[in-house]
Amino acid sequence: LDIRCDARQTGWIQPVHSAQSEAVVRERVAQWTRRGAPLRMLSREDTAALLGTDLYRAAMIDERGGNLHPLNYALGLAEAAQRAGAAIHGQSRVTGFESRADHHVLRAAGGQVRAKKVLLCTNGYTDGLIAPMRRTVVPIRSVQVATDILPEEIAGKILPQGHSASDSRRLLLYFRKDAAGRFVMGGRGDYSDGGTLRQMQALREASVRLYPALRDVRWSYSWGGFVAMTQDHYPHLDLVGPGVMAAMGYNGRGVAMATALGKVMADWAGGTPEAALDYPVTRPRPIPFYFMRKPAVMATVAWSRFRDSLER
Repeated sequence: LDIRCDARQTGWIQPVHSAQSEAVVRERVAQWTRRGAPLRMLSREDTAALLGTDLYRAAMIDERGGNLHPLNYALGLAEAAQRAGAAIHGQSRVTGFESRADHHVLRAAGGQVRAKKVLLCTNGYTDGLIAPMRRTVVPIRSVQVATDILPEEIAGKILPQGHSASDSRRLLLYFRKDAAGRFVMGGRGDYSDGGTLRQMQALREASVRLYPALRDVRWSYSWGGFVAMTQDHYPHLDLVGPGVMAAMGYNGRGVAMATALGKVMADWAGGTPEAALDYPVTRPRPIPFYFMRKPAVMATVAWSRFRDSLER
């Protein structure tokens, strides 16, 4: 597809922040290696060399991992779809949905579309338009902050071989350098705008703790949005009804997993039977006590933050 999104397969590292987490990560590596996956543990010294910080006690590394520019990737996929004949209508929120005998009707402010098959890919922005999906995912805000392009004397000492990292905390920190040399740090957001701004500042402070050389750099970028969490922490491919399929619930790993499930949904739309698809098809499963989702998430985040603070 020739998508220019700075894709680099430089490897992914999971740094370990505590003795408790180290035991969990070592067991995870053992499980995956028994299944043939090329994962391995890194010593404290090797972890520090690859990350450029000595604040982690060990790490797991998967050389198959990598990173890319997610917005440019999405735009590249859209351009490829248009070249193949797809029509994309932006700013066209679907406000009405009706299933008829042999087709479906979707209504938006500018008109309507008739289709034999409908793919629902709204993920963290799923609303109540299609009732069976309304209570199947919990939207959680994820935020990121980024510096200006770093001077080489700083950039060369942070993730010097271009790895991506996401650590072992319950409220994990994930970080990388982009192709231009900016440092990018991400983590959990908040339901309120004020709380999200505080979380963005907390990410900048966490970055400086990891890399003191970032103390005086300029943080020029910050952004965020909603990811979709599922009760079992797996993405779901749900048959909502005849001719209506939903794929969502990537639990913060949508760049890779939505790409994979996009191919599965395309196969289904093209006529591949459910039983022959490369991912199991289920039916929508509402999350119990969904009306309590916001206080439940806030309590879980607070409890997880407290537990992370106790571990060393």
